[in-house]
Amino acid sequence: MKTKKAPFDIYIPAIEIEVYTDGSSNETVTPESSILIDKTQARYMGLLVGLDMI
Repeated sequence: MKTKKAPFDIYIPAIEIEVYTDGSSNETVTPESSILIDKTQARYMGLLVGLDMI
């Protein structure tokens, strides 16, 4: 049996995060939101070990 590479998209559900705004259309992710993003990505990737250390 032969194998080949095929694209496989992985979707992580959307979450709401807090961002800093500068009064125009620029937004910057807060440090707390960055941690939430990392933990959410890790949870959906199955990487739960050591996240409480972040």
